[in-house]
Amino acid sequence: VLKEGGQGKHDLLAIPRARVTGVECPEIWGPKAFNLWKPAWDEASKRFPGIDVMLGINSFHGRKQDQLHIHLTGFQ
Repeated sequence: VLKEGGQGKHDLLAIPRARVTGVECPEIWGPKAFNLWKPAWDEASKRFPGIDVMLGINSFHGRKQDQLHIHLTGFQ
């Protein structure tokens, strides 16, 4: 799922449909795990043509939500 994720026009959040807390969650590791990074990168590159793209996640101690999400940000 993609949602508007920030104050700028080049900010989105990629959120898995399954409830996972973060990169420490065992459900996102292993051969059957869904790789959210690739579709997030592809979508950011498509939505922000000609703009450099950066992906990131909040650290365990820095997060406020209990749901993994990837920040997709375009910067110039």
